[in-house]
Amino acid sequence: MKRYEIINYLIHKHGYTTYLEIGVQNHVCFDNVNIKSKICVDPDPNAKADFVMTSDEFFAQTSKGVTWDIVFIDGLHTHEQSLKDVMNALDFISENGTIVMHDCNPQKEIEQRVPRETKRWNGDVWKTLVTLMQSMDDLEIFTVDTDEGCGVIRKSSKRRHLLDITDNYLTYENLNKHRKQWLNLISTNEFLELMGDKQAIKKNNFRIWEFIPYSFDLDYGDACNKYFELVPNDDDWVAIRDTDILSLTPAHMHKIRETIIKHPDTGLFTCLTNRVKQNSQIADMSLFDNTDIKVHRELALKLEKAPIDAPIINYVISGYLMIMKKSTWKKIGGFPSGTLGVDNKVSYRVRQAGMDVRIMRNVYFFHYYRWLEGINWRGHLKK
Repeated sequence: MKRYEIINYLIHKHGYTTYLEIGVQNHVCFDNVNIKSKICVDPDPNAKADFVMTSDEFFAQTSKGVTWDIVFIDGLHTHEQSLKDVMNALDFISENGTIVMHDCNPQKEIEQRVPRETKRWNGDVWKTLVTLMQSMDDLEIFTVDTDEGCGVIRKSSKRRHLLDITDNYLTYENLNKHRKQWLNLISTNEFLELMGDKQAIKKNNFRIWEFIPYSFDLDYGDACNKYFELVPNDDDWVAIRDTDILSLTPAHMHKIRETIIKHPDTGLFTCLTNRVKQNSQIADMSLFDNTDIKVHRELALKLEKAPIDAPIINYVISGYLMIMKKSTWKKIGGFPSGTLGVDNKVSYRVRQAGMDVRIMRNVYFFHYYRWLEGINWRGHLKK
């Protein structure tokens, strides 16, 4: 679940009409927020914000009495500045308003250091959330465990028990020990339950299992069937991947999950690659023989940032990556025995069963497909 999806749920549930975003950068969040009136603030002229200034300057020049129903804070990722932004936002939030703050749940110690030391950076925003948890008992606070951690802050008439911790105890090591309590961490399903969306909970309630087929007798289809038998739930999905592929999409399983949620009735998914016999699955034919993985990585990052795109394809696929639900596996009678052509036959069976085959255009796997041996080499099929 993305931050803008959380924001849109809150807008819908509470009937909000006004929105303020602090730190707009590439407009990914801002452009996806569905609300009647919205404005954004960012000091970087390249961000093309409505107000090109710091958040401190913006709040200082805003007239008393002006309010917003929902404020999203994603500016400078430091404890000092994010706390200022929250306190200022509390002065301009409507009576039933909500503040959402990004980057509250860093997963690596280095990514929360201040000053910044890595490209991927959450900063120590988490300390702001903990500071509020230990000092303001009139706020309802929780963090949705998704998209770097989305903190949700609301004024409340119910008094909350304050966290009893000292400032010198606020280290990443201690955050790891007390993460669930300090951040009041909840799952996306728990958030959806708060929003009253039971249908979305059901749609999101599945797991994805990754499998690399291996069989002593070189029977690819049989190996896949044995694995599917072990998968516990019919609504779970299996991502079957060859040994000679490498994901260049950051957190590719999250992107795969998002695509499945958008197209839940799909029979079979694959993704884009760089080198395979089926040209329609290649992201850019000009890179077919390019061995510079940095070039492919740049393409993968560009594809990942685009909106979810998984068009239907009407040809048999090369199955370096095949993603299928267990119930679909049952419906098509499992995988045919053998190795060569199993992927083609499976995609045909899926279509025969009246289901779609789609290609995830936001997921990119680098394929070493017979790079040294030649694209028509089949020596690997010999026992």
